[in-house]
Amino acid sequence: STIYYSGDESEASPHTHAGVAIMIKNKHLNKIMDIDPIDDRTMNIVMKGTVPHTFINTYMYTAKDYEKKPHKYEELSKIIRSANAQGPTFIGGDLIARIQNQDDQGDARIIGPHTFDKHNTKISLEEGASENRSHLLGLCKKESLTIVNTWFDTPQNKLPTHKHPSIAPHTPLKRQPGYPHVGS
Repeated sequence: STIYYSGDESEASPHTHAGVAIMIKNKHLNKIMDIDPIDDRTMNIVMKGTVPHTFINTYMYTAKDYEKKPHKYEELSKIIRSANAQGPTFIGGDLIARIQNQDDQGDARIIGPHTFDKHNTKISLEEGASENRSHLLGLCKKESLTIVNTWFDTPQNKLPTHKHPSIAPHTPLKRQPGYPHVGS
């Protein structure tokens, strides 16, 4: 496999806070039409097929960087509109949005019945998490996108997990919501 990376190489620090990558099996390298390493949080790749398929990988800002998110979502919207003119578009990565349930009728087309912790839908989201959810749903409505992984039932033991690096190694993993995979 070959990995295509997009990150900020200009930082003076040897560590980076972001960076995204897309991995392609070597047998499919001849199908690559275009690779666009946009910045340290977004990149896309266009693959040949009957029609071109665009795959966007993004790592959205966390709740503490709320002032950067509206611009990033607008940028993502422009990328999607440009890609949709060519063919199907798929977005993956970490959109940092907790999609727990459908809040209103308009969400039914976007969010499927299989969300994370669907038996505990009355949890109130902290302000940043609520804003992240709102930004993602707004993008989905604006660009006619669907959060694909909410349409498939995933057993609890197959849900993604996350452990912050500062957590002691012997501490059990905490179950986390699946990262949204969005498609047009």
